[in-house]
Amino acid sequence: MIVVIGGGPAGIYASIEAAKRDAKVTLIEKEERIGGTCTLYGCVPTKSMLYPARIIDSLERLGGKGEISMTSIQALAKGSVERISKGIESTLESLGVNVIHERAYVRSGNVIVRNETLPSDSVIISTGTERDKENDMIYSEDLHEVDLSFKTVGIVGGDVGGLEAAWLLHTLGKE
Repeated sequence: MIVVIGGGPAGIYASIEAAKRDAKVTLIEKEERIGGTCTLYGCVPTKSMLYPARIIDSLERLGGKGEISMTSIQALAKGSVERISKGIESTLESLGVNVIHERAYVRSGNVIVRNETLPSDSVIISTGTERDKENDMIYSEDLHEVDLSFKTVGIVGGDVGGLEAAWLLHTLGKE
């Protein structure tokens, strides 16, 4: 039995490859959905929100007019996240991977979930990263889930997430 802790890209890939080699696999993910930061909070929802904004921008550059509500864009992003996450989980289950949505702990070489020890011959820890979040700030990965009724915004940071958030918000009429 192989236990994989973390349902992001590394954990998904490890689980799939082990299952393809006839290993019995349990994947443990603390989130309600599978996919990790990119699928749940980063790349997927951001690109889902950028696509309609880009169409509006292109229409306006051609002299046309386009409008879309933030609620519609957020719904599109949430739908994309759900479809991809469910698709990943379905793929894992079709390969016989047991998926558990709980927090896992490793103590004295044992994997503990819900105060029970899981049997394992091997453990793969692929938990990714987490960052501390400051109160009263909206992060780029939150854009598809928070109230965006504000008119002005300041962007802190020039990484990909910050640049995409700035372009998206500007295209949708925010200062």
